[in-house]
Amino acid sequence: MLVSFTQTYGNARRILYNAYSKDKQMIKFKSLFDINLHAFHNCSKETIDYYKKVNEVPNSEYIYFNDISYGECIAELKKKLNELNCTHFFFSQDDSFSVDDEEVDYEGILEYVKKHDKNFMLNLSYNPERTFIGAECNSEYEDHGTFKVYHTTTFDYKKFNHWAMNDEPYIATIDIINKLYDETYVKKGDIWSCEYYLTEKYEKEELERYMLNKMLFNNYNIVGRFTGSSRHFYTRLKNRKMI
Repeated sequence: MLVSFTQTYGNARRILYNAYSKDKQMIKFKSLFDINLHAFHNCSKETIDYYKKVNEVPNSEYIYFNDISYGECIAELKKKLNELNCTHFFFSQDDSFSVDDEEVDYEGILEYVKKHDKNFMLNLSYNPERTFIGAECNSEYEDHGTFKVYHTTTFDYKKFNHWAMNDEPYIATIDIINKLYDETYVKKGDIWSCEYYLTEKYEKEELERYMLNKMLFNNYNIVGRFTGSSRHFYTRLKNRKMI
């Protein structure tokens, strides 16, 4: 079973929800999943009701987490995935949106993903141009006509000064979820500590983290705590008439 998961943390997310409801690419991709889980972590009824009102993604199911840490939310999510007999899992944040409006062979990509039943992860937020920053990409790759898949690992990301592993959009087999979100991760508590733990862990432990020749989705940091400026994220969404 293909399952997607997105979580909202707190309130003041209306601008994200409005963009999400207009993201035709994300909606098209998620429409191919059997179940699309959206979790609300310490959110008001007003926030939850507004999301449900504007949500255009079919096969949506809602989860509510209150008075527990982010790490504990993920522990509960793992139980839910087990109940659903999830085989392949798509992770995105509530500020994850598509990169552009170009046509993408989502069906072909998912058929490729489903051929892997274990030890597989495909990062959807990088491509060789972004990752290697002009350096030659020596990774083995597969050419599937409408897309290419590069056999990169967490060590490749570290080598070129990217986070070895983080919370950017990916799809993976369910065994990878158990590797990523171990007991130490759960005990880290807040989302930032959990993310730092992942990158520190996989700077030392090599894990396959394949990428496509095209970026599909990215995190647009326009709400909440993040480093850097949000201006270019606003501009990109505004130019696409999503906000």
